[in-house]
Amino acid sequence: MKRSKILIIGGFTIDEIQGKSKPGGPLIYSALGVMRGGGIPKLYGIVGKDFNFELDFLSNVEKHLIIDEYTIRFNIELFNNNRKLTLLKKPLNKIKIPKDDTVNGILINPVCKEIELNELNLNIPIALDIQGLIRDCVENKEIDYESNLTLPKSNSYLVLHANIEEFRSSKLSLRQLFEL
Repeated sequence: MKRSKILIIGGFTIDEIQGKSKPGGPLIYSALGVMRGGGIPKLYGIVGKDFNFELDFLSNVEKHLIIDEYTIRFNIELFNNNRKLTLLKKPLNKIKIPKDDTVNGILINPVCKEIELNELNLNIPIALDIQGLIRDCVENKEIDYESNLTLPKSNSYLVLHANIEEFRSSKLSLRQLFEL
């Protein structure tokens, strides 16, 4: 059986949890998911000069990284069944979606609006995680969700992912999602 190659577009993060810095972000977690599902991840994303983690499982993964001054950095405070997420730093650059004929699908997974979605005229399946598109990402402020998400239409959407809070905040109806 042929293994699908999936282009993952997003960013790395540095998560400050209880005084410890840990690597995170969709490039890590989506790559793990694609690998676990039997696919081959190809990474395209943004990372800062301050990202100093060795990620051995990604060493043989094909990647194109845009180097910025800062990595998306969060302070995460954990409470009982909740967490408080505060944005500490974000990159200055944006990611444009590349045309890539070597992949079988694209997973677009922004952290804080670092991906430009102007043109999604692609002829391969697209999975889109809306979390990073509706986050209100202001440095040194707790993350909140914005309303009234607008997404470009595409015949290539195969999956749109959101938890219930993100879906409600997007103000999109199920009908609107299917029309996209």
